[in-house]
Parts: sequence; C-alpha cells; structure tokens
Amino acid sequence: MTKPRYVELRYTATATFDLKEHDINPNELENVWFKYGYAHIELKSGEKKSGLEYELDLHEVDYKWHDDLQVYDKNYNELEVDWIWGGIT
Repeated sequence: MTKPRYVELRYTATATFDLKEHDINPNELENVWFKYGYAHIELKSGEKKSGLEYELDLHEVDYKWHDDLQVYDKNYNELEVDWIWGGIT
C-alpha cells in the first residue's frame, strides 16, 4: 500500500454581484460572464460594461466545515483510508 502524504480539503467560496446596485436591468442583459473577480456584461443594445467598478463582492470562506476531503500519496494518487472522520464534533 502506498503511504498517505497529503490531506486535501475543499471549501466553497461565495461571491455576489448585485445588478440593482450597478443599475443594470436584467431584462436588458444579452450576455454576462465573470473572470478574475470581475463581471463582464453585454447589453442587448450592444453596450459593454466591465472594469474595476464591476468587481464581485467576495464573502469569507467558512473554514469550520469543508465540502470535500481527499487523501493522496506523494504522487497525488487518491487513497482511501479508514482514519479520516468527516463528521461533526
């Protein structure tokens, strides 16, 4: 058996973009995408909005509880072990 080396925990990070705060009518949206923490918006009129004023509101990650956990060996092969407990204490 390969020896465990790494325990990897995954957490959910949440971000919000408030359309009303940015005075954007959802009925006028043609295309919206997010990259590097910023919204890029195309309106049906052809107008494009992006830049620093369209930054996402990032929320704190709750490190108290992980969403997923995996154990790996030194080559990052996934391992199953019986000594990890995922329950609440």
